[in-house]
Amino acid sequence: MMNLSLLFTLVIVGLFLAALWAGTRLVIEVFGWVLRGFRPRRSYHRSGGSAGMICRNRQCRYVNVAGANFCAQCGTSLRVSYSPGEYQ
Repeated sequence: MMNLSLLFTLVIVGLFLAALWAGTRLVIEVFGWVLRGFRPRRSYHRSGGSAGMICRNRQCRYVNVAGANFCAQCGTSLRVSYSPGEYQ
């Protein structure tokens, strides 16, 4: 009879810890979502060999294709300066 009560106690404690862990993860995800401005998380991993240009806007940080002049997400210029005749 003693082993059954110990097993029941361990199961209850395990369920409590699992619920606490899941609740903590949920709160962390909600705060992250709010702090990102209600935008979903973006993956910075690209399949392929060449890395893209990361947007300089601190709130965007979108990974654009290599050689892009402007961010596809927010429109921020990715280049520091332009040469004359480059506006074709």
